[in-house]
Amino acid sequence: GKLGEQASATYLRARGHKILDRNVKLGIGEVDIIAYKGSTLYIFEVKTRKNTAKGQPYEAVTPTKARKLLLMGEKYSLQKKLNHSKLSLGVISVIVDEANKVTSIKLYDYFG
Repeated sequence: GKLGEQASATYLRARGHKILDRNVKLGIGEVDIIAYKGSTLYIFEVKTRKNTAKGQPYEAVTPTKARKLLLMGEKYSLQKKLNHSKLSLGVISVIVDEANKVTSIKLYDYFG
């Protein structure tokens, strides 16, 4: 969890995202990373796994979970009085080896 989230935050910063918040509890759940890039507010769910025996990490984000994440993003945006033209959901898949070293990190646009 924490290792994948830290690696994901570093990954996002390197790609021009400004991290606004991490591990935000918003009533109906928690958002791993909230970031800005351009005029888009991004809600990121981080999924970390040691292997892909049960599928890719991003596959764990169901349509129900995605709707919940977007609702939390809207709530966060209202609470913080943020002005953005778009709200987007991304899933970051992180694979770590037995020594807890990140071996793979990929960003998926949930709607893409």
